[in-house]
Amino acid sequence: MSEFSHVCGGSIAHNSGLHVDAEPGAPARDGIRAGHPIRALSGNVPLTHRYNHRGMAMSVRRIVVSATLATAALLAGTAAPALAAYPVSGFPALRSAYGGANLTVTWYGRSIGVDYSIKDIGGDGYETWLCVTGTNNPITFSNEKCVKANSQAYSGSFDVNPPSWVQRGSFMDAIATLYRVKDGYMTFLASAHRSRP
Repeated sequence: MSEFSHVCGGSIAHNSGLHVDAEPGAPARDGIRAGHPIRALSGNVPLTHRYNHRGMAMSVRRIVVSATLATAALLAGTAAPALAAYPVSGFPALRSAYGGANLTVTWYGRSIGVDYSIKDIGGDGYETWLCVTGTNNPITFSNEKCVKANSQAYSGSFDVNPPSWVQRGSFMDAIATLYRVKDGYMTFLASAHRSRP
C-alpha cells in the first residue's frame, strides 16, 4: 500500500493509523469504505478524528451557528454609533458680495471638526478667508484655524483643537467668521456663532 495516492474517481490517499469509524464489511459511505485508512483530501495533512457522519454533521452545524452568532455580535457592536455619538451643528451660509462659505461643526470630546466649502468671487487680488474659532465658556482659552480661497472654490475639512497647554476642558462655542484679505489687511464680511448642543 503506498503512503500517498491522489484523489481521483473516488480513490482516497492512504495514511496508516487513521481508519474509518464503521463496521468492517459495511457498505461504503460518501465514497469511503469501512476499515480503510484516510488522509485529508487537500494534501498530506492527516484527519484528526475518525469519520462519524452524524458527529461531523453536528460539528458543521456548531461551526455555522458559532460563526453566525460571532458575525452578528461583531456587526451589532460596530454599527455606526460612532457617527451618531457626536452632535453636529449646521451654520447659516456666510455670504457677501466678494465670496461666501457653508460649514458644519462636529462636536468631539474636546475639539471640533469643521466641514466647509468656500468660494471667492472676483480676481481683484483679494482672498476670501473662513476662520473658525473654538472657545470654552467662560472664555479662558481659544484656538482658531483658517482656510482661504482666491478666485476659486474649495471644500474640505479640518479640526480645531484646544491649545497644547490646556490639560482639561473642551470647546463649548464655535464662531465662524468670513474675511476679505489683501496685503495683510483683513476686512470683516460675515460671522455666525453656535454653542455645543
